[in-house]
This record gives sequence, structure tokens and C-alpha cells, in this order.
Amino acid sequence: VSGADTGIKNEQNSNLNIYNGTAQATGSTGYGIYNQGTVSVSGGIVTSRSNGIHNYYTGTINVSGTVQVSGSTCIYNGGGTVTVSGGTVTATGTSGSGIDNSGTGTLTVSGGTVTANNGSSKGISNSGTLNLQGAPSITGAAADIYLANNKVINISGALTYGAANAI
Repeated sequence: VSGADTGIKNEQNSNLNIYNGTAQATGSTGYGIYNQGTVSVSGGIVTSRSNGIHNYYTGTINVSGTVQVSGSTCIYNGGGTVTVSGGTVTATGTSGSGIDNSGTGTLTVSGGTVTANNGSSKGISNSGTLNLQGAPSITGAAADIYLANNKVINISGALTYGAANAI
């Protein structure tokens, strides 16, 4: 599925399951997937020059299996819930993050690889609630994990640090 602004737009209270295939935004802005409901991605490719996946305030995103997500910011969570339990999240822009968890968002990473190695990129930028479990690999050019002031990271299990080795 391909669109200039958005590959897939999932409205509120809608459920979408993606098994393989490609969702992409081909324009200079836009989202591979824009979500306000619930999206489960368990295979395939999601790509955009902006946000690969944009999760709106009330949305829920589940990423598992062999999934390749790319964009200036791969996954932006604006206040909903995002769970990454596998796959590869790769930021392709000169700034941004592999995953940007903002505001009241809850992000749980329990496996997979999150990479952002360009310019001032961060593996994970967090100003919400961040839960790390299992053995995810997180790498960023500026920081592997960036926490906003007074934010907490909950860690359960071992972590694999990248080149920056910094929180």
C-alpha cells in the first residue's frame, strides 16, 4: 500500500492486522502508517521520509516478528501505547529517533533492534513511560537512550548497548 501522504490510515476504534507486505508514504512528509486505533504489524516493511509509524494519542501499536520500519523517526508515539517485541527499527534521517515516545505515551521494547546512527539521532527518545525487557539492541548516534528530565526507565533483564553507550 502506497500513498503520497500516508500509506495506511487507521481511524479511532478500528483494528488493523498487517502480515507482511509494504506500507509506505512516498512524499517528503507523511506516514507509512497513521494510527488512532489498534495496529498489529507482524511482518513486512513500513517506510516514510518522515515517521514510519505515527501513533496518535489514543492509539495502540504492536510490532513483532520480521518487520522493517524506517523513516526520519521510525515510530512516533504521541501518547498512546507502543510495544516492540521483534523486528528492526532503523531511523534513516539526519535527526530524529528510532523511537520517539512523547508525553503520556507508554513504550515497551522487549526484543528486536532499534538503530538511529545518523547525525544527532537517538535510538530511543523518551518523555513518557519506557519499559525495557528481554534483550533489545538499542543504538543511537547521539545517545542510545535519551530520557527527558525526571523520567524513569524500567529495565527488566539484560540490554545490549550500541556505539554511544549512553543514557
